[in-house]
Amino acid sequence: MRTETASVEIATAPRRFARWLAHEGEAIAPSAIFFLAGFGLILLMVKLFVAQYSIELRVISNAIVGALIAAKVSLILDRLDWARSHGYPRAVVVAGKVTGYTICVVVLGLAEHMIDGWRESGSFHGGLLLFDQRFHASRFFAIVMCVAILFTIFFVMQEVNRRLGAGQMYELFFERPRAR
Repeated sequence: MRTETASVEIATAPRRFARWLAHEGEAIAPSAIFFLAGFGLILLMVKLFVAQYSIELRVISNAIVGALIAAKVSLILDRLDWARSHGYPRAVVVAGKVTGYTICVVVLGLAEHMIDGWRESGSFHGGLLLFDQRFHASRFFAIVMCVAILFTIFFVMQEVNRRLGAGQMYELFFERPRAR
């Protein structure tokens, strides 16, 4: 009896995994597309701004990875929404999320620059020296500000969608108006 149950579970595992994967893809797709477009535009603007200086940037890979991470993290943290569960106004919820995400962007961005220097130099001290030589604070914080604006737009639209009800934002922007 147990072997039959185990073999049925093994046989249905790929289908369950496929359903789970489809569900996750459906849940993350709108956020991922939004962040991919937004990060892509930000990184494209930066690339255009620094083109005259012949500075190489990893535009596409950074945009794709950043979009997927931001989309998934925003969905996970939306389920654990402390501010909303404590009855704060929507503006406070949005401001708190934007602040938290922006701090994470700063920390991860600085860490990325330091790790790149460390990998290139082979030592932590050498990495810090390369970080000091190559870090452009104005460009870095311009990108951080653009990302913060992108997060603000995303979280405001998320709150508007929550207030209007599921599917109402899609209907508002993508369906034809009804004849009156």
